[in-house]
Amino acid sequence: ERWLDHLRGALSDSVPGDRDAAIILERAHAVALALVNLDGPAPAGPGRRTSKHRSELIASCGVGARTLKQAALSARRGKVEKLSTLVEEVPEVLGRPAFAARVLQDATLAGRSNVVEWLIGRGVDVNRPAPLPVSLVGASFELVLFVTPLCAARMTRRSEMSRYLLGQGARTDIFTAAFAGDLPLLRQLLAERPSLAQVTDPATDVLTITPVHHAIGGGQLPTLRVLLDHATEPVRTGSRALRAAAALGHRDMIELLLEHGADAHAVGAGRWVLDPKIAPRLAAAGASAGVGISGEESGDWVRISCTGNKGRKDDPAFVAALLRCGARVDQRYNGATPLHYVVKAGFVQTIQVLLEHGAGREALDNRGRTPFDWLGQAAESVDRAAVRDALKTHPRPADVDRN
Repeated sequence: ERWLDHLRGALSDSVPGDRDAAIILERAHAVALALVNLDGPAPAGPGRRTSKHRSELIASCGVGARTLKQAALSARRGKVEKLSTLVEEVPEVLGRPAFAARVLQDATLAGRSNVVEWLIGRGVDVNRPAPLPVSLVGASFELVLFVTPLCAARMTRRSEMSRYLLGQGARTDIFTAAFAGDLPLLRQLLAERPSLAQVTDPATDVLTITPVHHAIGGGQLPTLRVLLDHATEPVRTGSRALRAAAALGHRDMIELLLEHGADAHAVGAGRWVLDPKIAPRLAAAGASAGVGISGEESGDWVRISCTGNKGRKDDPAFVAALLRCGARVDQRYNGATPLHYVVKAGFVQTIQVLLEHGAGREALDNRGRTPFDWLGQAAESVDRAAVRDALKTHPRPADVDRN
């Protein structure tokens, strides 16, 4: 996870297009997942999940991302003929189980029963999980939370499709029960085997993802409570669980996780700092925007607040909240200070916030350049005159104190 975080930062600096960077990162993520189990598969988990598909993901990286996107789009739109033509042209779309699972998931989420039936008729595994899109589970679970087609059907309340999938051999497990909020099934499984409450999902064994995380991703507070009541140890990877609950705004979940020993120290920076109830609670539990998800001091907050990547806008309130919650203006991200990044992005209001908190106008990046120097790299849309004025005329903290 730390390696992917470094790669994300490098792509942010070196790849001009966010879309291209996202495609590269997605492929790298697949490779990282696959490499974990090259020496041998993880033990099979309960129900239908195994980690076998890790090695398959490496092989599938050669198939173009655009081809897969076209297949997924056809599945979502219910275009069986177009999907069939694409598969004839590029057999790997369904020949690679990881790709086939994604296409089946897209069709299921969109309620395209004709595509679902066609895919299953072509031999696509009805029980193979695929990662949910970030739009459904939040960035904390991006490409991490895997669900089966049956779970996808249940989360979108498609009862007829659920019945069809069950008729085609779909199986339920602890992860599906947790995500979908199936309390009767959950209690039954836990009664038979209480340790399932914190069993690792073998579909994502590169990271420790448990039914607890699935319950949070599905927004299932009652399910989470039952799982934690059966836990005999503090929440495994509680920081990720807290980070996801905070990103989704689930205050009750945060409280419940903290009560059961979740560690808040590595929650990392996020928009939780803006929530008037969540921010003080997490801060009191040890969370800091200046500490990364590895639990070490980090300037990663700069990436999500001070760069103009991914359409980000000038957000001085967010930066001010991050600074209140432990971030510091002297922290570095890829060798440069927050002020370097906001100057390049043209975020005039955030420049003022950083200067008010003591940011150094003459601070040098790892190549000896000042924030003024970074202005030369700014996009044409940046108001350079306004940026220069903000840097030159805004009073230093000492000047403000004297007044």
